[in-house]
Amino acid sequence: MSERLIPPTISTEIANQTFGRYNALCAPTETDRVRVFQVNSIIDFDPQDPETYATGLRKIKEGMSHALVRMDIDFTNACNDDCPPCFARELRERYPVEIPYEKAVRLLDDLRHLGCDCVRFTGGGDPLMHPNFVGLVRYSGANFRTVIDTNGDYLCKPGYSEAIAQSAHRIRFSVDSGDNETRLVSHRPKDNSHTYDQLIANMSRLRRLADSLKERDSRLLIGASFIYGSQNYLLVGKFLRDMKDIGVDWVQVKPALIRGKHPDMQGMEESVLEQIEQIRSKSPDETVMHLPERVSFDPRREFSRCWTTQLRGFVLAHSLLSICNLVRNLEVPFAQIGMIGDGEHPVQNLLFSEQGKHQIGVVQTTAPGACKYCIDRITQKILQYMADILTTNPNTKFQRAQVIEGNDSQVGEEDRHVINITLNPKNYQSFRSLELVEF
Repeated sequence: MSERLIPPTISTEIANQTFGRYNALCAPTETDRVRVFQVNSIIDFDPQDPETYATGLRKIKEGMSHALVRMDIDFTNACNDDCPPCFARELRERYPVEIPYEKAVRLLDDLRHLGCDCVRFTGGGDPLMHPNFVGLVRYSGANFRTVIDTNGDYLCKPGYSEAIAQSAHRIRFSVDSGDNETRLVSHRPKDNSHTYDQLIANMSRLRRLADSLKERDSRLLIGASFIYGSQNYLLVGKFLRDMKDIGVDWVQVKPALIRGKHPDMQGMEESVLEQIEQIRSKSPDETVMHLPERVSFDPRREFSRCWTTQLRGFVLAHSLLSICNLVRNLEVPFAQIGMIGDGEHPVQNLLFSEQGKHQIGVVQTTAPGACKYCIDRITQKILQYMADILTTNPNTKFQRAQVIEGNDSQVGEEDRHVINITLNPKNYQSFRSLELVEF
């Protein structure tokens, strides 16, 4: 990530130096200058407005112990797969439960009361396996920006695609394969009918259905992830081509192993990057996905304050409230707040209790040195940049930026192509090759 001050209209050469192939987060600070951050992942903020996070940071600076921006909820620990690298297997085996629908609604009502902006359906299991999934996603979508993480196998159930297309704002599919054989190896589904071909059909139908809904005020963001290892890394290119044909908006490609911990890791990483570049180079004149620049896992800790634990929360299927999602694989017990009850304000009563405030304080002094790694490390860095600017200018407004190649009559003949920074573009999900950047 880098930060630069640039004018609102810059040349193609300067834009390449400033952005590379990234999209950006902008903070206009003066009439003729714009402070720009590179943002290399669509999941850092989407589908939320980054100003929502800035508002939370302001509240924290004013003395609040927690400013709830997003809540991740494990509505169920049930899962139809047995993925080898699953980080939640121990938790799922220890607590094979789900949050009852009535309790889930009370939980969502309390989040709305607290001003929470986003709810993410995720967890130790697959959220589509909750018996009241359709009702939950419709209720959540009516009140929050709603995100769903799923393996996609149960998307073929009646009414599921329709509910997601109408109510969700973003969905990510765990694919991790490029054909039926590797799907069986990477996900080990309990029902062998849950194949790669079926998943592709499910995703394609959802894309068509979501795009056909004219009443939506924004496009459903569809993403896909591929965790690669020695058994499937050669199929990243096939996966990318299939995702491109479906029309997904973004992809994540990440390793199952840490660099340096596996003898073939560097070779696999180089092969994966080459496959990604082949897809990028073959899409000169058409809409392309947001493709990742980095596909390695770096466990280094580069933060002194754990901002996400003061802006986000996590409710596990057995009702434990935590402020770090690594609690799912039992990594950070000091981030646990307590068990959510059945009262009117179950989250508020815990999060802002003396015990809650104490635990948040413990995390701020313990996490930077004690955590083995941080899966929100990039987000942490972005939030620190935002916090630094708010220290000098509390009224700064943060916006998305999109850099688009075009013509400008004010530019001389020798540099006819300029880069226009569009703040908060209405249709920022759609990217074409002449746009030099990506999330």
